[in-house]
Amino acid sequence: MLQALRDNAKEVQQAALKALFALGPPEEADLPLLDECFTDPSALVRWFAIWALESLGPKAASRIDVLGNGLRDADPEVRHMAAEVLGNLGPHAKAALPALVHALQDPESASLRRLAALALGRLGHEKGVLAALTSALDDKDGEVRSAVEAALKNLAPFDKRDVDDLIVALQNTSERTRAFALETLAQIGADAGAAVPQLQLLLKAPSLRERLRTVDVLAAIGPDAREAVTALAEALNDKEIPPAEKGPNMVQDAVDSKRVFRDLLKSTVWIRWSLGHGGGSGWVVDVPLRLVVTDASVVGDQKQVIVFFPKYTEKGELISSIPAYEQNEQQGIRADVLPFRDKKCILALLKLKQLPLEAQALALAPKSAEPGETVHAVGTEAINPPFSEGKLWQYTSGKVKQISHARYPIWLPSPQLRRPSFITSMATVLVTHPVLSTGDSGGPVVNDRLELVAVTSYLKKTSLTPLGGRRGIIELERASTDVLEVRAFLKEAFRAFGKRWQSSIATNAVVVQINESNYRLAIARALAKIGPDAAPAIPALCKALYHPNVDVKKQVAETLGAIGPAANTAVGDLLNASVATDCQKAVAEAIGKIGVAAVPRLIKALEDFSPQIRLTAVMALEQIGPDAKEAIQPLKWRFAKDRREIREAAAKALRKIDQSD
Repeated sequence: MLQALRDNAKEVQQAALKALFALGPPEEADLPLLDECFTDPSALVRWFAIWALESLGPKAASRIDVLGNGLRDADPEVRHMAAEVLGNLGPHAKAALPALVHALQDPESASLRRLAALALGRLGHEKGVLAALTSALDDKDGEVRSAVEAALKNLAPFDKRDVDDLIVALQNTSERTRAFALETLAQIGADAGAAVPQLQLLLKAPSLRERLRTVDVLAAIGPDAREAVTALAEALNDKEIPPAEKGPNMVQDAVDSKRVFRDLLKSTVWIRWSLGHGGGSGWVVDVPLRLVVTDASVVGDQKQVIVFFPKYTEKGELISSIPAYEQNEQQGIRADVLPFRDKKCILALLKLKQLPLEAQALALAPKSAEPGETVHAVGTEAINPPFSEGKLWQYTSGKVKQISHARYPIWLPSPQLRRPSFITSMATVLVTHPVLSTGDSGGPVVNDRLELVAVTSYLKKTSLTPLGGRRGIIELERASTDVLEVRAFLKEAFRAFGKRWQSSIATNAVVVQINESNYRLAIARALAKIGPDAAPAIPALCKALYHPNVDVKKQVAETLGAIGPAANTAVGDLLNASVATDCQKAVAEAIGKIGVAAVPRLIKALEDFSPQIRLTAVMALEQIGPDAKEAIQPLKWRFAKDRREIREAAAKALRKIDQSD
């Protein structure tokens, strides 16, 4: 048959390939024969030999050098297959890292760069992977950039071991690359302290957006960012800052449903028990572990199912005809139904033998969707012969109708039973309008940010009788398992398998308007996170107390309070800031944290001509409490003769101070 692959006639080649596929995957004993094929003059023979390695799984790691050479093959199809196989080998292909990095930089083939990026995303946290991917974030080809973003998503969550690569990314000339590095360092938080020296340099970046991101990272690092206090203090009152920019939240762009559909397809699967039997949808929850979630009714009591990912024609058109998939069984991926059911028996977990490189995991929304919120789903049009053969990858959008805690009917079909078995369970469900299709069961329901908010589940029929009428009306409602139930299921399932469930990091953080006030607000917040070690910034903070923005004043006051007793020199400026509307409480709490050292200055402030300052001084003494005993007599005098609100505040302060007596 291998000789037939060398035939010049395309029909002969196709017939030979079909016969070889029918023989099933090769075994380890076939490796010597495959070795002869890797250098065969026929590109088709080389392609088949590399394809065959994939079925050997981790055992193919002994031929990583062959696959690495395949990335440099003269034939583009061979190069592409080598990249796909390396990606599916995952961490076992780490020896091919240099070859994949080289392929990612190929100047001629965007498709090879795309596949190399996806393969790198499967290697895990090998040193150099993150640096290579971040350097490609600015690739000239949009498909390559999307692949790089998908690969980086598959690598998440990031941690301390990735900081060195991210520091390199901070020095990249591409703002897009630096932006990713900053976002990721902020997620790592306290363990990203090694990046502080490089972050200080970015406080002088030409873009206000980039400066604001840098400040957010320093805030996330916290006390270990103390080295940046001087730089932050200078930035706090810097008069020469870049102009304001339009933040993503200032103008709400219309959601592109085509983009949502296209991206959602990368995470959605069609599930069959066997060809011609059973059916439903599912979605990828974990790429490294090759896990898919679906509704329990989709798999019933099956131990193994067939999973299909979306396929496309040579012109890039989506194939939605069910027979097109059933007639090519080799396109399906075998998946084991993991032997786990939670107490509610709502969801099921599948482990696939392999995943296409393009597959992406869905992030879970941090909370339930709200009534009226737009949601999107992809599933299957119900098969209804002879009227319809059914269609795959059908897109539906609608509005959340309600979220409730309801009795949940679980249907467990089985080919061994004449009747399906039913159980019921109480669960949080989401109801949408319009109704999702029957074949959507197990499929994902996502919000506009492509975060999973529910898993499509059962179809509820309600019989309504109109007033004065005899004929009943059947109203259909599709109930979906809420994301809170999904999260609980995954935590319990991973615990049962001895693993810890880590939810994907949400990417929909609210972005503030990028302007001068919010920049200074963020700097003050970062200094507060650093805490007492931010004392060198006290003079700059005192100056910032006179900023015209009330929110900036409040945050600066809070920061001085976080510094503690060392900020005693700022008490006078704090009291002056309390004259501004709505600042008295924040100032009083800040002085209360400064503590007993502030008492003499507060006693003096009780005689100030400004009633706002006198009131703030009284409130601050209340915050200090028993340590302010020397203020008892001045407070009693103030209690006797000042205006009503100050007398009432003085009475409260005296009760608080006298507690220790």
